Order: sequence, then C-alpha cells, then structure tokens
Amino acid sequence: MPHFDRNLDKSDMYGKIADWPEQVARSLPNGIEAGKTHVASAPRCLVWAGMGGSAIGGDFAAAIAQSRASFPILVHRGGHLPAWVGKEDRGLLVSFSGNTAETVDAAEAAANRGIGLDLLTSGGKLGPWGEQQQIPVVKVPGGRPPRSALGDLFSSSLGLLAGRGWIDLPQHEMDETLTAIREATNANRDEPSSSNHPCAPLVELLDDRLPMIYGTGSMLPVARRWANQINENSKRPAHWGELPEMNHNEVVAYLEGTPWGERSALLFLVDPDSPADVRKRVDVTLSLAERAGWKGQIIHATGGTPLARLLTMTIFGDWLSYWIALAEGVDPTPIPTIDALKAALES
Repeated sequence: MPHFDRNLDKSDMYGKIADWPEQVARSLPNGIEAGKTHVASAPRCLVWAGMGGSAIGGDFAAAIAQSRASFPILVHRGGHLPAWVGKEDRGLLVSFSGNTAETVDAAEAAANRGIGLDLLTSGGKLGPWGEQQQIPVVKVPGGRPPRSALGDLFSSSLGLLAGRGWIDLPQHEMDETLTAIREATNANRDEPSSSNHPCAPLVELLDDRLPMIYGTGSMLPVARRWANQINENSKRPAHWGELPEMNHNEVVAYLEGTPWGERSALLFLVDPDSPADVRKRVDVTLSLAERAGWKGQIIHATGGTPLARLLTMTIFGDWLSYWIALAEGVDPTPIPTIDALKAALES
C-alpha cells in the first residue's frame, strides 16, 4: 500500500471533507426557513447559474428534483444568460465567493430582464448587491475552497425548494440522509492502509491509470464530482461520462491489442433506480472492457432514499480524491494552475 502522509495536508482539507455531515445538518433547515420566508411561485424553469464548485450543486439539485418538481432545473455554466430565459423563469445565482465574474454578469443580466432571482453565496460582491436590489440572499459560511462547501451550497438550495413547496422533502428522508452520510464519513476518514477500507481497492486501481468514471441515473452528477475532485484535490486528469450514452461511442475503444486499457481504469457508479436494461448495460460494458484487457469496477450506490444515495456516494468520492492526493505526495488544497490562469486573465 502507498504511504499517506497527513503532514502534506497543510490547509486541512481532511477537516473540510469530514465536515460534510455538519454542512448538511445546518444548511437544509436554513434553506427551508429561507424558502418559507421568501415566498415565490414555481417557475417555468429554474436556471441555476454558477461555475466550478458553485455549479455542481445545481446538477445534484436537478437530479433530485427531476422526479419531484413540476419544472426543470437547468444548470448554466457561463456568463450571458440564454435568450429564452424570461419572466416566467427564475434564476438561482450561486457564487460561493460572491465574486465569480460569470455569475455576477448573469445576475445583472437577469435583473435587467426582470427575472425573479435568489442568490446563494458567502458574501463578496454578490451578497451586498442582492441586498441592495432587495433580492433574497441565502448565505453560507465562507473562508474555504468552493469545492469543500458543496454540502452547504446544495443543502441550502434543496431546502429553499422544499421550503417553498416546490419539491417534496420528507423529514424521514432528511433524517436518514444525515445518518447515512455520517456513517460514510466514519467509514472513510481513517487512512486506507488495509484492504477493508472502502477506498483502498480504488486507490490501488488508480495508482498509474487515468480514471474514467461513468454514472447511471442520479449518479451522473456524482461521476462528474468524482472527476472534478480528482482534478483539484489529486492534481490528476480524470474523465467522466454517462451510461447508456457512452455505449454509443466510447465503448468502441475497447479493442484487444491497444495500449489504452493499460493506461486507464473504468469506474461505473450505478443508481439502483436505473432501469433494468441500463443496469445490464453496466455489466456487459465492463465485461467487454475486461475481455479487451481493461480494468474496472462497478460501485453500487446504497441507501434507502435517493438523497442518501446521492450524498453518500459523493462523500466516498471526496475521500477517495483526498487519499489519492496523499498517495501522490501532494497537498490537496492548492490549485496553482487555476491561480495562474486567473492571474494571466486579469493581467
């Protein structure tokens, strides 16, 4: 097994990942209260505008709302809003820092069109601007990387939708989710130095291979989150995609005698609510890949409710990216390439 040196973690990403359950515990009720306070009618479409760690919560919210809301949630990653967004719709503008240029631009554009808005932020420019415009502002604690605030951002937004009566979120589902994510945190917070640790087989599998992560159903945004966390925490490339879509293109690469199988590892994150034919596709796809010399693993989401499954699998991926980072000998928190990119753009 590799060596996991916690001394590399100079900004305590460990503590931020371990804080997941407490983020959900405080932000779900806060969001519900905000929804009851700031009453609004259900929109034609809810446009979630954000970037990076402030956008992924919209993918999660869309996955949960798909079977519960009377409207779609569209995640908009970028500045200018699509031309079709109008007064029948509503914007949820999410910027953890409050200073994300694309999100501030989208907020101002939406306000100019007379589109109803909610803002979700820790402060920055967006919070005071919203208060001045008399726009509802839901605040979360700041002072950390946006990727480590997903528990607060997603739970606040989900609570907001529930508090307004736009989606059904029973108390038993919230209670079970909190229990499940606390158990997931406890199961993964010790270093994976034995084969019994949930992360250990995946750390070994991904040691020198490119992670190619695929989700079914509600696990699609989780696959994206796993890849993004491996990017930022582990400082490694990672690919994510959707099944069954990848059966119509990417699966063609599974040919014997090519070097790609030796360089990559397939991870399939399976939603148990996926149709039976999709679940069968996972088994057949991995079988074809293994026959061509690829390695992979199927990971079934567990939990009694969709919300519990979504968040426990997310927490598992966060811990996996953390332990891979330490195995690689890197500090999980710094993002020097993004910092250099921003500096170059600002200059």
